[in-house]
Amino acid sequence: GESEVAMRAVGASWNPFGRLSWYARRGWAGDCLAPLPAHEVRYEELPPKALVLVVHGIGETMWASHLISAINSLRDSVVRLRSLSAGVATTGSGGGGSGEECRVEYLPVEWYDCLRGEGDETQIALKSVTPPSVPFLRRIASDVIMDVLFYQFEDHRRRMQEAAASRISELVSRWHQVHPNFQRDGGQIVLMGHSLGSLICFDLLSKERSAADS
Repeated sequence: GESEVAMRAVGASWNPFGRLSWYARRGWAGDCLAPLPAHEVRYEELPPKALVLVVHGIGETMWASHLISAINSLRDSVVRLRSLSAGVATTGSGGGGSGEECRVEYLPVEWYDCLRGEGDETQIALKSVTPPSVPFLRRIASDVIMDVLFYQFEDHRRRMQEAAASRISELVSRWHQVHPNFQRDGGQIVLMGHSLGSLICFDLLSKERSAADS
């Protein structure tokens, strides 16, 4: 089968975080992969000024499986965001600002796998009462809509928040290892949430602020 790995042949400045939409296959695939455009290669060499951590919303279990080709997974969307940023930064089409070229890096924060581990009691119970009819609609209910319902229950909500927080901490720690002068040079870290991901971000930041105030 295909094993997802973080691989990007653009030199030593890329991020080694194991969460990008590239695939490893047997044999030589270099000739099959489209090379990055010149402006994206140059963009990767710019000093980073911001790190945007993108937290996904509902349904990532299904979107990540690429079962529905019309809907991008979080990893695919992050690659697209990076490409768009490269176009703006290297063509100067952003408007305003100082005109200084800089890089905004986007990294995906995934939490969906914390809910559907092998042996999870909730998943076992759901499967036991799920009829086999209309399997595609059943999967949408299980892999998409259930994310909203899970967040209503304290135990599942805590697991989702802890998974997101753990991944954020891991990415930030590795980022600082690769870019030790990031904060000193005025770099900023931004949380971006989509759908339920925005609520997870809000709740995490609210807890952080409450802890700081106390």
